[in-house]
Amino acid sequence: MCKLFADSLLEQSSGVMQQATHGPALVDQAYKIVLEAIIGGQVALGEKLSQAKIAQSLNVSRQPVLQALGLLKAQGFLCSAGRRGLMVAPLDPNFVADLYEYRAAIDTLAAGKAARLCTPERASEGRRILRQGEAARTSASLIDLSLADMAFHHWVYLVAGNRTVIETMNHYWNHTRRAMCAVLSMDDEWPNRVWREHAAIHAAITNGNSERAQRLAHAHVERASGALCDRLRLKLREGFGAAG
Repeated sequence: MCKLFADSLLEQSSGVMQQATHGPALVDQAYKIVLEAIIGGQVALGEKLSQAKIAQSLNVSRQPVLQALGLLKAQGFLCSAGRRGLMVAPLDPNFVADLYEYRAAIDTLAAGKAARLCTPERASEGRRILRQGEAARTSASLIDLSLADMAFHHWVYLVAGNRTVIETMNHYWNHTRRAMCAVLSMDDEWPNRVWREHAAIHAAITNGNSERAQRLAHAHVERASGALCDRLRLKLREGFGAAG
């Protein structure tokens, strides 16, 4: 395990693992900490994870770490590394394409409905999130950028007021966050492009222009999906796996 990942685990677990004093809570906390490290790119794709080192970093026994890693494998964030144990699973371009195709439909629906229902209070919330994203873009923090990206799309879903949309998106939200991080880290221009598009979607929603909001939301997801999937497939052809 790289030092960066071990340091990240120590930072994330500070003041958290001490509160988890029994089995299920320890498993849940270990799961969340390792998941955040994977999603945020603090551990490389294809990198082997050491159960013993993670347990040591979190100051817990191996058992809750073993259970947490098992959950992450079942959900597709980890995969078998043969006799070496588990490693961070590559991003599958086919899965990403399917996920973003679904997102394109959901986001288009939500943006159109949000434009019909947006209130001044909701519009103000959206502007706050846009400022949050601009601050993250300036600081070049991938974690902060991805959190702001999540917040913006969740804002659209909330304004749309469809509980089913929120619940269904929550099901794949961690996979979506991982793909978002991969998009935002493709090159220095992508964070700028993403936040320009967010601002345009926000303007269409707050101006009550449902058709434009739908069109922009659909294009936003399709553009990110196309760029990321092309990159992942190129890496596969080059023989490096689906590395970011």
